[in-house]
Amino acid sequence: MMHLLGLNSFQYFFGLVIADWLISLIPVTIGSLLLVPFDEIMERSEIGDFFIVYAFFGCAINVLAYTFSHLFSNPDTGIQYMALIYILGLLVVPVGISMLVANASDDMSVQESMAPWFYITPMVTFGLVVQNICYRGNDFLEPFEIGGGKEADMPMAVLAFSYQIVIFFILNLVIDMCIRSSYKRRGGKDGAQPPHLDVHNDVKEHEFHVRQAESKDVNDPDYNQIRAVDLCKTYPGAQRMSVCRNTFGVKLGEVYGLLGPNGAGKSTTFGMMAMQFPLTSGQAELMGSELNKLDLA
Repeated sequence: MMHLLGLNSFQYFFGLVIADWLISLIPVTIGSLLLVPFDEIMERSEIGDFFIVYAFFGCAINVLAYTFSHLFSNPDTGIQYMALIYILGLLVVPVGISMLVANASDDMSVQESMAPWFYITPMVTFGLVVQNICYRGNDFLEPFEIGGGKEADMPMAVLAFSYQIVIFFILNLVIDMCIRSSYKRRGGKDGAQPPHLDVHNDVKEHEFHVRQAESKDVNDPDYNQIRAVDLCKTYPGAQRMSVCRNTFGVKLGEVYGLLGPNGAGKSTTFGMMAMQFPLTSGQAELMGSELNKLDLA
């Protein structure tokens, strides 16, 4: 989508940040309005601070999601594990570590050991500031301090969220740049050949024509817009090829698909042709240009 729109990584992800932030303001506004009748939860005069903190928290979480999304190729898997990352990695683990540190130290309280996490993870930042906002007006509850007697309030949260957003945004751009250039890397050692099914004559004939189509003119009826010859992929550490000498071509106006049992290498083949990851050996072309020589930056 980024390249169809003619955008670079910065323009694409910056646009996503703004769009997703505006969308996130809808639940932020609804959540803030729902608190208005409940003075026992939060004083009405503090709802403005809560709205601002909630809005910046939503933006930080969105940018963090872009960064972690690079870990997953399957969106459904990504959604499942993203929730675990947020709850366990960004909230439960920091709280647990802080409690262990405080328990092991005679001079440090849980509050003091939690203070550094205020600047690191958006979940802790949001939780501590909202806690303080709810505590206001109650003389029996002491607000959380982040060191030097400073209360974790709305301005401090905005500052923490702002640099978290910037850091995660830059990290996301760097990861995206590395991933998008990975298809240019070629080489590695081919693994052992996997078991092969019987190859039908029509497949052999198609392979023959694809090999003969090299350097064909674009106006030639046998010209292949998409062409792969002896395409191979062996994942790092694997002993056997995931894709073994795949050869196929797609002409103008054709609809092409791969058939095969689970684990045959269909998704891996299209992943290499879509430049999602590098091939181990073989030749892959798009509109007459080798994939590893195309520049997506």
